[in-house]
Amino acid sequence: MNEFLSSVTGFIQERELLPRGCPVVVGVSGGADSLALLLILNGLRQSHDLVIQVAHLNHGLRGAEADEDEAFVRDWSRKLGVACAVRRIDIRAKAHEERKGIEEAGRSARQDFFSELALALDERLAGTGRPTARIALGHHLNDQAETIMMNLGRGSGLDGLVGIRPHNDRLIRPLLNQPRAAIEAWLEEQEITWRLDRSNLELDTLRNRLRQQVLPAWQEALSYDPAPLLARLAVNLEEDRNLLEALTLQAAADCLVDQRLAVPAWKKLPPALQNRLLRLFWQRTSGSNQDLGFVHIRLLRDWLPSAGSGQRLSLPGNWRAVVLDGYLQFVVNRSDSDCSQQGPVLSRPLRLNLPGLTEIYPSNQKIKAYLIENGHDIVYNDSTEYFLLDRIQGSVIRNRQPGDKIRPAGRTGGKSLKKFLNEQQIPCHERDRLLLVAKGRDIVWLPGLTVGADFVARPGGPAGQRIALEISPLAVTDV
Repeated sequence: MNEFLSSVTGFIQERELLPRGCPVVVGVSGGADSLALLLILNGLRQSHDLVIQVAHLNHGLRGAEADEDEAFVRDWSRKLGVACAVRRIDIRAKAHEERKGIEEAGRSARQDFFSELALALDERLAGTGRPTARIALGHHLNDQAETIMMNLGRGSGLDGLVGIRPHNDRLIRPLLNQPRAAIEAWLEEQEITWRLDRSNLELDTLRNRLRQQVLPAWQEALSYDPAPLLARLAVNLEEDRNLLEALTLQAAADCLVDQRLAVPAWKKLPPALQNRLLRLFWQRTSGSNQDLGFVHIRLLRDWLPSAGSGQRLSLPGNWRAVVLDGYLQFVVNRSDSDCSQQGPVLSRPLRLNLPGLTEIYPSNQKIKAYLIENGHDIVYNDSTEYFLLDRIQGSVIRNRQPGDKIRPAGRTGGKSLKKFLNEQQIPCHERDRLLLVAKGRDIVWLPGLTVGADFVARPGGPAGQRIALEISPLAVTDV
């Protein structure tokens, strides 16, 4: 066994990714990483008593090339003597129907397809004593580095900097410790070719720009490849994250009672555990961890210590936080279920003080504006953005209005705000309550969502006095 295979199999054993006798759905696009994954798992089929099911989703995006990818995967499956399931889907139509971006719709479609196959394997092999089916994906070390960079740019916390997990429920990623170059070199040694998805070379997605522009420039500046060190960062932080998760579960046992959170016990926790416990409580109550971001966690954390019995706080998705007799509860505001019943937060626009502090009492928030004299002072996160002062002079804070339009940073064209919110899947009942910064009908900033390309200050962009806008909670009372 050569060094590459030894490293992959060692990683599989160390992370306990493949129990003996495990059924495995292998997602295969035809690219180098997924093809190598299939060949490696096929090589372990006999020694590990694996049941392999190849899965290929034809997204219908690249015409004849996509059909050739499908045929390529079918051919390899026949050569190896493994079952191959193919699904064809019009991903553009699905994205339009579900009001998602094409990339997100494709990821969702693959997850659904692979999960269906895994469940079917479990049903077919029920009673045989085999473990639950796994779904093997070809993510590798460079994907990990790109993911960490994306999350770093979004101001993510510890969980985001851990990046992609090697094992997450059914999902396993046996190649996560291998760089792309090692995977391709291993295939080339065996004179095996693979399919090339030309869309990966385009610069229309953030991941592609990081891959094609940012990481190569960073490598040139450092004189070494940063990808392995970013992956090592994820491994190191994973241990810290695991400890915090364990401590959070311990705190949950002490603080969560009958779907309520005991505020006095929660107040005694360190801030890091307070944040995590709030997210865990939200996830268990709402069934989602997607809507409670940095701003909402900080809002809750600042509000809870002084909140009296009966006080409430509005949250995303028509939810409210309510304190009753020392306990926090998350409840659905049933009376607001209809869009027509949900009014705007602000009765009139508020002038944005530049620089200065603008207090938004109806939502218990404030926006602090301060000048940036040194580029080293710039730190990107979900609650802070940077703008060119002369371009945002005269801006106001308000809710959306008919005719609003936006050109999101990083995109070439503009669109109506309504279309953008549809693409972002913002629920109808939340849209009239979104706070935004606008200049006329042009959107300057949608905190937590996007910024206007014509106003934002970015490295290498137009010169001018830069100003930071930071949104944060007020000293909250009742909402």
